[in-house]
Amino acid sequence: MKKIIQIIALSLVLISSNLFAKTISDKSLTQVMELSGLNEQIAQYPNMALMGMEQERLTNNSIPNDKFLKMKTLMLDAYNTDEMLAIIKKEIQKTTSQKDADVLISWYKSPLGKKITDAEKKASTPNAYSNMLKEAPTLLQDKKRVYFARLIDRSINATKMTIQIQKKTSIAVFIAISRIIHPEEKVDVEKYKIIIAAQDEQIEVAIEQMMILSFVYSYKNISIDNLEKYIVFLQKDDVSKFNNSVVNGIVKALDNASKKMTRKLN
Repeated sequence: MKKIIQIIALSLVLISSNLFAKTISDKSLTQVMELSGLNEQIAQYPNMALMGMEQERLTNNSIPNDKFLKMKTLMLDAYNTDEMLAIIKKEIQKTTSQKDADVLISWYKSPLGKKITDAEKKASTPNAYSNMLKEAPTLLQDKKRVYFARLIDRSINATKMTIQIQKKTSIAVFIAISRIIHPEEKVDVEKYKIIIAAQDEQIEVAIEQMMILSFVYSYKNISIDNLEKYIVFLQKDDVSKFNNSVVNGIVKALDNASKKMTRKLN
């Protein structure tokens, strides 16, 4: 009986501490999103969606210029950066306390945090992407760095998030093209989802490989000791909560963009 009472008492303490944890302030939320590079990342999404449409057009020459321009306008309106960031902010606010924010801000402002964020930014340019592909065979021979890249990928759910982004963007592009080319026909989105689902395993392997390569390239000039410190940071509960809320927020933001575009096309 005494043991049961102790467990109940501990549960109540934990629940109380969660209930009364100070909510993240607007100032801290703004700082975290800016310092983490999240704002910059989301700002790239409209162009990513447009790239998907451009690629689809290369395989579908039946799309006239005027209809393609209409599709681009609708896509840019649906993938509104401010709206997407507002949705992501709400998700972060649900799970991230002020204490969590303090941990994140402290890291991003630290010398190592700045060094890693700077390395990520430098590795995200089109020129860097081209260099990464050229260096891929050499980069992937470094088994130790590949190992750390896998740990980073799992810690921030990078592959999972990228798969979600690709799927949802692909569906949005499919809906836009189908409705504009065949406005009189009902779009069979479920059938398209089944087609995508059949390729799940293949897509996951390809994306995971690309994410590993991306991390090895991004952090190639970061010492192993510092990568170990980075892993320790990523695996903290405060940081895991934040990263999970970001993933959930991005997925919701993409869902919202897709629904918004579908409504405008009806």
